Amino acid sequence: MRRNSEKFRKDKVNILALHHHIVPIPNTGRETNVLTDAGEIVETLIKSSGAVVLCGHRHMPYSLKLMRTHIIHAGTLGSFKILAMPDNNYNIIDLTPEYIELKLRFVGLGEINIGKFMIKQETPESVSIYHRLHKPKKVLFISERNDCRTLIAEAIFNKVSPKNMLALSGGVNPSDNVDIKALEILRQMGVKNRKPRKIETFEGLDYIISFNPEINSGNVFWDIPEPRDTYECKNVVRILHRKIHSLVSEIIKGNYNIS
Repeated sequence: MRRNSEKFRKDKVNILALHHHIVPIPNTGRETNVLTDAGEIVETLIKSSGAVVLCGHRHMPYSLKLMRTHIIHAGTLGSFKILAMPDNNYNIIDLTPEYIELKLRFVGLGEINIGKFMIKQETPESVSIYHRLHKPKKVLFISERNDCRTLIAEAIFNKVSPKNMLALSGGVNPSDNVDIKALEILRQMGVKNRKPRKIETFEGLDYIISFNPEINSGNVFWDIPEPRDTYECKNVVRILHRKIHSLVSEIIKGNYNIS
């Protein structure tokens, strides 16, 4: 379906005819007959253009609107399997560039109006929001030596952030060893045998946070002084916890101006 999405016309209302239904139909049972890739089909239609999907299979007339995709199910015209409908029936669809008007006609018994649905041509913003939330995010904490603050920031972020977020840390001129003030804090967080590392590339990163003002590669500079003793190091941990919780929240919201 996605491979054929280029066939849809963005300036037109597209019609897709399927035998099986792509959403469950109430009062028909056997909901597992929905296509296995139904979600992907619906999203492709929503992103590509305004669309009408005509389905059958269940012999139950039904219609609903998913954003700008209108799904219309047919009843049955010639079968005895009419599933609690008064009689054999079929849809009458009046389609214009602005709206869809739907009626249901029963053979020999007249027709009823089902509804009139407006067609909206713009892709709903919610589609891109859901994709942004789903996309993995990678954060880099960078400093001169990568021996204390950035290592702690990396550990805190990876502990409190959602599973689709990952933090790395590195230095421009990394130290040979981790600062002794940070060692115990990192051990308490389950980080062992971590060595300062040099950052070779900034590709594939969504956010870069610098801890040194002279390093201007980042989106943001965090003015957190290097701790001089254990007491100051514990205070840095408290500051980082607060800032990282705020950072995770802002990433989820899609904000790139993080202070």
